[in-house]
Amino acid sequence: NACGYGTCEKMAVAIFNGLNRPENCHHYIAARMERLLAENKEQAEQQAKSAEAVKAVQEYQERGVNNLERCLESLAKGQLDFSFEVDAADDLTRDAARTFEQIKSSLDQARDSMRLAVEDITEVVNAAIMGDLAHRGDVQRHTGAYAEIIENVNALMQSIGEPLDEICRVLEEVAANDL
Repeated sequence: NACGYGTCEKMAVAIFNGLNRPENCHHYIAARMERLLAENKEQAEQQAKSAEAVKAVQEYQERGVNNLERCLESLAKGQLDFSFEVDAADDLTRDAARTFEQIKSSLDQARDSMRLAVEDITEVVNAAIMGDLAHRGDVQRHTGAYAEIIENVNALMQSIGEPLDEICRVLEEVAANDL
């Protein structure tokens, strides 16, 4: 026998009497190794599951970031017909989906603010083309830099309209021989 006691019973007595330790029993060592191997296998399986979960979240985030990048490129080019879509989420990607939903909301607000500014500017310009220099954009519909742009467009129309109004008034007086 490898322990030198001949039987497991004699080894157990020696351990009980403090003359030996369980770590010197080859059966004890084999059982312990089996437990450690089982624990290592379980840990490896958990690590593999964790790695799969991390990969799934990374792939979800990568798709979201790619979609966001595409939308921001469109926005930078003035193409306001984009739509930021958030992929369906599962238990692993739910937190990332919430973050992308917040990003979607902010991006939609930015796009809609730009659309509104473009609409108002286009409306003012089209009115001017049709001869209506008194038409103004509604500054109250905008905030921040967009409100400033509409105010500037309105000021521009005012600065163009006032001299033309004066020219028209003078021409009307000339036509009426009222100099």
